[in-house]
Amino acid sequence: MHLRSFTSTLFSGLPAKRALLILALLVQGGSVAGYLYLERGWIEAGVVQSLRNVSSMHMRSFEQLETTLNYQLATVADEMQEMGVHADNPQKRKLLLSKETKHGWLDTVAVLDSTGKIIALDSGVPVASVLPATVLANNSFKDSPQYRLIYDRWVESTSAFVARPFAAELGGGGMMTYQMIRSPDGKTMGSVVGFTSLHSLSVLLNTDAVRGFDLGKDGVLAILDYHTREMLYRYTYAGDPQAGHKGGGQTISSSSFRDTRYGPDVKFYRSTVDGLERLVVLAPLHDARWLQMVAQSKNEYLFNWRIQAAITGLVFACICVLQWLLLDVFHQNQVQRKVLEYDALHDLMTGLANRRKFFSWTETIQHQSDRYRQPWSVLALDVDHFKKVNDTYGHDAGDAVLRTLADILRANIRDCDIAARFGGEEFIIGLPQTEQHGAAVVAERIRQALAETVVTVNGQDIRCTVSIGIAEYQPQSGMNMQNVLKQADAALYRAKAWGRNRVVLAKDLTAPAIAAKPVKDGRKVSVTH
Repeated sequence: MHLRSFTSTLFSGLPAKRALLILALLVQGGSVAGYLYLERGWIEAGVVQSLRNVSSMHMRSFEQLETTLNYQLATVADEMQEMGVHADNPQKRKLLLSKETKHGWLDTVAVLDSTGKIIALDSGVPVASVLPATVLANNSFKDSPQYRLIYDRWVESTSAFVARPFAAELGGGGMMTYQMIRSPDGKTMGSVVGFTSLHSLSVLLNTDAVRGFDLGKDGVLAILDYHTREMLYRYTYAGDPQAGHKGGGQTISSSSFRDTRYGPDVKFYRSTVDGLERLVVLAPLHDARWLQMVAQSKNEYLFNWRIQAAITGLVFACICVLQWLLLDVFHQNQVQRKVLEYDALHDLMTGLANRRKFFSWTETIQHQSDRYRQPWSVLALDVDHFKKVNDTYGHDAGDAVLRTLADILRANIRDCDIAARFGGEEFIIGLPQTEQHGAAVVAERIRQALAETVVTVNGQDIRCTVSIGIAEYQPQSGMNMQNVLKQADAALYRAKAWGRNRVVLAKDLTAPAIAAKPVKDGRKVSVTH
């Protein structure tokens, strides 16, 4: 009964251990998650710095490209000024323009007079893909709204993106560059218009990727209209500069951007073109008329991190399962070890201490008694006529009587006392800081409790009595445990000889210390003979 209670108490500690393990796993998991979160932040911060470097490189490249285009067109304008816009020298004009289109900066160059009429034209791409049909039909830019807007503003030079969705060979459009031709006295003689297709623009700007600024196959370089957010140019780093660009026409809403902690120039952007979310760096371009957007896909820069996070999560899950299983194994081993330790120091049937535990306990008590000069007592108990109980009622009845006596002993001693079964029907009780007379009071209480207890086994009522001998240990008297036990046994034997069911003190073996009265319950007399 008590062994099962002890074991169940140990097993009841398993939920507490599991709760502690869960708490530890939560701390470990939180630490791992925190580290992964910080690592992701470090990766993202590094990507932001790289994007800013790439953005700066592209801005310089684009500014150099614009400078080069303006210089080339200014060279043409100067040549045309010297030879005269209306000079009858078509071969020279043709040679001049073809030389510019062969450089790769310009795909098409056209010279216009002051009215917008085309007086010279050279193109390395189909002219129908570059110029609107009305311009080709009239051989004039006069009625082109964009040309009139530039001309009426008296702009010396400018650039603008134009869309040509039908011209796939150009990438769907290009960038038009305009340069005014003036006479030495400031009069307008005409203008030079250059066209660089998106295909050529991508080839020129793609040199940055070749230099080591590749943003991955999903990286994007785009140019937007600063005010309308219309996409003017979009290039993806797909590895092929001839296939990664497209023209404008699409407008990006402000809801496509999300703020980041890296400043107003860095945003999260979900593309409506391919649905990918990217980290982008925005920078004003072309006197803040355009907005450059350099972006890298989350799928690109978080690819390795996501693999690491997945592997870490899998490993952590395996560790959790392993720790959980090990906890069960550890608990089972602990329970088994405790049970073995308990069995080694206790009587399995009664749950009382055995000889080994009793003698280990007496060593400590003896040292304390000698140190503090306090006596202590030993009670030797023996069930009267126990063999007769076994023979009459069976061994199950005898075991029940012993367990009942053990319960009575536990109920009548203090926590600091010890009750042990020495074998068979023999029991020993140790009472620290107790003289013989005090021990006799405890012994009489135990004797009387057993005498008044009815043990029922298989419908049969059994009454038993117990004889008790008491010996006292005197501190610093030269006594040892064997001497005390011999005195207690001698007192016990005297109690047996004087009629049983009584308590005898070792210091007075000439007469019984306490005489017991016969106990009756109206049905049978207790076994005392």
